[in-house]
Order: sequence, then structure tokens, then C-alpha cells
Amino acid sequence: MNMTKILSYSGNEVYIGHFQGNAIKHFLDIVEEYSSNQITISPRVGVITTFTDKNQAITALQLELSNMPYVNACPEGKTEWTNIDKIKCYVDALEKSTNEYSLLVDGYDVLFFKNIDDEFISKFESMGKKIMFNATKNNHPNVSIDVVENRDELGEFKYLNAGVVFGKTEDLLEFYKEVLEMTSRKDIMNPWRSEQLYVRMTANGKEYVGFDYNCLLFQTFSKTNKTICGNTVIIV
Repeated sequence: MNMTKILSYSGNEVYIGHFQGNAIKHFLDIVEEYSSNQITISPRVGVITTFTDKNQAITALQLELSNMPYVNACPEGKTEWTNIDKIKCYVDALEKSTNEYSLLVDGYDVLFFKNIDDEFISKFESMGKKIMFNATKNNHPNVSIDVVENRDELGEFKYLNAGVVFGKTEDLLEFYKEVLEMTSRKDIMNPWRSEQLYVRMTANGKEYVGFDYNCLLFQTFSKTNKTICGNTVIIV
């Protein structure tokens, strides 16, 4: 069966979709189709996700359907959860990883559109960053967090989103250890209990950290629409 081709606004066939917030409700056709899409993951890449209820964790279910390994970094038996908890869980999982690269993905709203293969790794390497997050139109929390030079020239996907991130394992571990330290600071107000706040503050000023504003690899779906052309859907 030919899968619907998912293109970003820049015309790129993206690898991973992140249906953050309420976006998943508006793209149920894509979610239903790709939930059963079997993919392969390069053995160079370790997938780390977090969830407390596997029955709702569409990312893990797709990986299991594909017989692809992954790590659930959430401690077994944990039921109470905030996004901030993911930060320590990622550090713990990255410390144990033996993979050259790691892909950190949210568990309840991320699906794979294409294989995470050597082509994916080459495209990542060509982007010139050690760590690449996905990008979003949605500035959450909607406060001044990070300073991005010429942000408005980047297009609509001009904010970093922490739901999907890729890089060499050692680089991600160093970065997330710093994020974890940021969470202990008493001078930072975070009433939203948002991991985005700490991640974006830590990324601020780090030239080696980027976000995929051209949607070359990743596609977020918050505040987007779709244009359908035959068997192709363009997300704008």
C-alpha cells in the first residue's frame, strides 16, 4: 500500500511528525494511517521515549509493530507525571545508552513517517548542529525565554520545541545534564510545569544547538493546516 506522502511547507518529505497539544485531534486521518506504518531504525540510533500508559503511547506502539527497539525512560510503576520529569529520565537513559546517536521523542503524540536510516543521519549532519530539535509555530510558554537572532526571518516555525530531538548520545547527555541543573534553580518561575522553559533557556546562546525551522527532518502540527494534492499532503 502506498502511504500518503507528508511534505513540509518547504517541500521536504519529513521523517517524524509531532502532533503536540490538541493538534492530534485535527489530523486523525494522518495519525490513523501512520500508526500502522512499519519503519526501521538504524542500529546506530537509540530511541528513547517516556510514557506511563502504553495503551495510549502511539510512538511505542508503532515501534513495537515494527519490531524496533526503544527505551521507555519513565520509571516502572510511575503514575504521577509532569513534563519536567522527562528531563531526569532522559539523563538516566542517555547515561546507559551505548548507541552512537539518540533520538528523544514524546511518547503520546509522535509518529514516524519514514525510516530513521543513514540518509536521515546524513541530512542531520549536513545541518551543521550537534543537537537538532523540532521547530514549531507555537511559542510555549508564551514568555520571553530564548534569544534567537533574526527569528522572524526563519519563517513561521521559529520556536524550538522539545518534543523531538536528535544528536550524538554524548552531546545530548551533556546538554540534558545542564537542563537538569537548570530545573533546580529557585530564581526561575515555571507555573506551567513546562520542560520547554528549561530546555530553551539552556539552549540559549549555544551555537551547537539548533531547531529545524525549515522542517527538513521533523514536522510539528500545532497551528498548521494541510493542503491535499492527490496522495500528497503538504503541511503549512
